[in-house]
Amino acid sequence: NGEVICSVSSPHFNPNIFSRGIDIEEWKSIKNDNKSPLLNRTVSGLYPPGSTIKMVVALAALENDIINYNSKFFCNGVKEFGNMKFHCWAKHGHGNVNLSQAIERSCDVYFYELGLKVGIERIASMMKRLGLGNLLNIELDQVRKGLVPNKDWKLKRDGISWTPGETINASIGQGYMLVSPLQLVTMVSRIANGNYAIEPTLINGKQQKFKKLNLKSRNLNFIRNAMMRVVSSNYGTAKNSRIGLPDFERAGKSGTVQVVRISEQEREKGITKNFERVWKKRDHALFVGYAPANRPKYSICVVVEHGGSGSGIAAPIARDIFKRLFKI
Repeated sequence: NGEVICSVSSPHFNPNIFSRGIDIEEWKSIKNDNKSPLLNRTVSGLYPPGSTIKMVVALAALENDIINYNSKFFCNGVKEFGNMKFHCWAKHGHGNVNLSQAIERSCDVYFYELGLKVGIERIASMMKRLGLGNLLNIELDQVRKGLVPNKDWKLKRDGISWTPGETINASIGQGYMLVSPLQLVTMVSRIANGNYAIEPTLINGKQQKFKKLNLKSRNLNFIRNAMMRVVSSNYGTAKNSRIGLPDFERAGKSGTVQVVRISEQEREKGITKNFERVWKKRDHALFVGYAPANRPKYSICVVVEHGGSGSGIAAPIARDIFKRLFKI
């Protein structure tokens, strides 16, 4: 129903210090902290969504009849396009995979191929339909819109045309895209609901009327089943953070977002592990999902800035929150 029952931004500050009066040095310490405790990351923090939007790209393809459920692409670990190489997170690739397997295993090469077929305009349109790149009507004044790019945006901003390489990056949620945790949890709420464009609210019991999503139910069912496999399948990226009880198990999608580009030379020498990099150069860890998977009630988005792996860091946090919710 869109009610936000929990919203956490960390690091934070103790608001009680303002009630007793705050001295200049204390204020400077909070204001100048490089981890920005004054920023409400849930609505004002903007991040590349990474693989958490692969369901959106898949829905754009299915709704426009560009592929079917059994369409396959071959992943050998890299997509070569012109003089550029776009790598899959799995160095040696995933082999021949269909759409459900590509979501389950988060195969980047599959979505590079799919993104080129779908095109940035259809991807951007579906993203906005699911709540990304929009100012959501929640009762706060620091909500940020984020950025869902398309050809017109690039032409207006830079005076040059959009390129296929930019579509390849966009198809796995990298490049120019920026979204907030609030937008991501709205996206997954709309997928879980299936019928309505859920809008978030902080008001308990607020009577809301939602617009119809107008997406084909069979396509949404397919996407939801693939999201269940992300957690339940032995090949799923979030298999190690299952709740473990069928009646409460979740569906979801993890994402690991690069904040610095990895050069070919670095790949040849061996990519430096996240924990060996300075904090600001570590990947962001993301997870979106809903539970119970077979009768959705709660949706969630976890973003850990520079946390590393989405499946290793963000997904277990989401699992633990659901376990507390369900008292298990």
